[in-house]
Amino acid sequence: KYPVRYDPINKEWAKELTHFDMYPRIFPKEETGCVQEIPGWGRNVVGNVYDNQGGTGKYRFVYPYPLNENYYLVSMKRSDTRTFGLYLVDRFDNITPILELPNDSLLQPIPLQPVSRPLVRNDLIDPDSKTGSMFITDVYAGPGLKGVPRGTAKSLRIFAYHFGFRKSGGHESVGMVSSWDIKRILGTVPVEEDGSASFNVPANTPISIQVLDKNGRAVQVMRSWTVCMPGEQQACIGCHESPLDVTPNKTVKAANRAPSEITPFYGKARPFGYEAEIQPILDAKCIKCHNDDVKKEHPKLPSFEAHKSGDWRTDTSYSAFNPFFWRTGPEPDPDILVPMDYHASVSEFVQKFEKGEHYGVKLASEDWDKINTWIDLNVPYRGQWVNPEMEKRRSELEKLYAGLDTNPEAEYREALQTVSKSNLPPVRKLSAEEFTKIMPMFKTTDNLKVADFPFDAKTFSPGTNGAGEKLTVQLPPPPKPAAAAADTLPGGGFPPYLEPEKQAGQQPKVDLGTGKAITFIKIPAGEYIAGQLDSSMPDEKRRQIVKIGKPFWIAETEITNAQYAVFDPAHDTRYLREDGKDHIVPGYIANHPDQPVARVSFEEAQKYCEWLTKQLKERDRKRSEISRLPTEAQWEWAARAGTATPFWYGDRNADFSKYANLSGKEVETTYTSWENGSTVHQRRPYGENSVFPLRDNRFTDKWFVVDYVKQYEPNPWGLYDVIGNVWEWTIPDADRTPQGKVTAHGGSWKDRPKVAGAAARVVYEPWQKVMNVGFRPVIVDE
Repeated sequence: KYPVRYDPINKEWAKELTHFDMYPRIFPKEETGCVQEIPGWGRNVVGNVYDNQGGTGKYRFVYPYPLNENYYLVSMKRSDTRTFGLYLVDRFDNITPILELPNDSLLQPIPLQPVSRPLVRNDLIDPDSKTGSMFITDVYAGPGLKGVPRGTAKSLRIFAYHFGFRKSGGHESVGMVSSWDIKRILGTVPVEEDGSASFNVPANTPISIQVLDKNGRAVQVMRSWTVCMPGEQQACIGCHESPLDVTPNKTVKAANRAPSEITPFYGKARPFGYEAEIQPILDAKCIKCHNDDVKKEHPKLPSFEAHKSGDWRTDTSYSAFNPFFWRTGPEPDPDILVPMDYHASVSEFVQKFEKGEHYGVKLASEDWDKINTWIDLNVPYRGQWVNPEMEKRRSELEKLYAGLDTNPEAEYREALQTVSKSNLPPVRKLSAEEFTKIMPMFKTTDNLKVADFPFDAKTFSPGTNGAGEKLTVQLPPPPKPAAAAADTLPGGGFPPYLEPEKQAGQQPKVDLGTGKAITFIKIPAGEYIAGQLDSSMPDEKRRQIVKIGKPFWIAETEITNAQYAVFDPAHDTRYLREDGKDHIVPGYIANHPDQPVARVSFEEAQKYCEWLTKQLKERDRKRSEISRLPTEAQWEWAARAGTATPFWYGDRNADFSKYANLSGKEVETTYTSWENGSTVHQRRPYGENSVFPLRDNRFTDKWFVVDYVKQYEPNPWGLYDVIGNVWEWTIPDADRTPQGKVTAHGGSWKDRPKVAGAAARVVYEPWQKVMNVGFRPVIVDE
């Protein structure tokens, strides 16, 4: 379990450009997976994260070699002026010098002793074979697919790495917030109903795997790679299982058949690049409207015409298109990702097109497959390194030493030629004048009216119409995790090897206290018009008159991490992606007690409400009240507070900076790069004219990712953050929601006003945990 869980004292790790030593919550070494520190007898392993770890200690140890459970040979340096010597240390903090030389360091001590020659295993490879095979007992085994219902995994995407040549590649070489290296798509293989899989792969090739759902979208990604030797049979238990796990004693379907061959992905194996895979889709389906001429008259409309191709930094189409897609980036949280954390369904483009045709444009199944693959491969641009000398040399070496006759550079050149030779007729691009004329055809209108809605100035205020009354529900004391220590070290204090000046900047752990209260606001009955005509989403444009027959209570704020911890102390909202490189922390803090809980599924939010109902039953109240999630109608009525505009504070041009945590100019400066070891990054602007991340540059709110609750002004009924911060789970409207799916409302810190609002809704799986979706419960009399 590393990095272990960290309890932040605020939403920032530390001030920019300052040094930071991260102290996670301390567990026994049996829980952390860390070995005992020397010296450190009798203490739990701290497990702090600090790049300059050796520079803070009195002694510096390297290359420990265990002799038994108590004694170790090590190379140790007693001070900066001395060399590394050979020492015997033990877990009781004794240090015994064996040998130290004045001018030479002694490294990697290995004891030699006579042993019996072990049995020699037969060779497990076949040098004449061009393939190896892989076997997975159950993809659902292990934490990688924790919480994912059986039957979700339908296939595995198999791709290979085309590593950068010498003096090419690197952190930002493949695309915007993309990958270090080029990825070469091989195809897919099936997953059996019981979660097993067996398949052949090319030998001597770095292979990576992604678990796909029925739509061909990655439920979980493998952020490493493996290689099969010729004829070798590899096997694993499941998805990210522990090396300590053993294969379960059971029969699985894939074991009773020959390994599957990889089904090619729309042609030959090839590097997956933007110009060959995605630009043709835009040329065929999008640039009719999204072209340069239209953009001149409608500057908010992006143009997907390609100019200055060959480099992602200059290609105008890639720069305009890639910001609509959520992806892991090259250096996300190093711990195992939450399943579907970067699923295609979280991307704004996918959310828009899944709800129906976009101005008459419908994507074909092949279009979707390529876009989904592009997202899952980290929205790459580059498909070739373009280094003829190195290309020739690598091909020679791979053929000589690995028996490979593949050339990814040539594969991508062929893919580009296939696109250029396409016989498809060119799409006629609309002029700005034509575009302006046809747009009114797509506008939705209706004649819906409701008496006394929207509210007038007299009723548009707290405490009117029966609104504004408060109810406080006191939660019980939060259970304390058995493994957690009361302080940084047992008995208090800090590790003895830290220098005093290093201790001064540290903070004690956060105490969540003896309990947390939830304040509920009473929302009156009434009638209103749900939906928004100016929405870009078809399901939100369809307005309807809704009657709220009974008053109800709704939480004043989104449920916080502290309030959720009383119910589930093991939950961790974790961190949010930090763009850039060379991070010293897992990401931006999202698990502070006063930030809204997220990465809880709709189903988990329902269970919280059921638990809250039990707390209500213990109160001295004679009413038959229960807690549950709000319906879509209840949530929108509460969020609107009597208004008909997208936001309770105005239309989409309203300055949201005082009222909502949305994506404004503050996210423009969230690009980071290497500063120094354990130095907190300085947030800098993205490149000139970059539209990544998507934002509204007219306004600047208080924080660039999720914020504490109650940092912005409440709506007239006293509700905080109904717009922005995190989306909120709602009980779905069956008429507008695909069967088996659930909805969230409002918008979050990563959304522009264009896609947020009282009527804004997104659709997810009921078990899906989304990094920017939380909830606020209601109390109803049923």
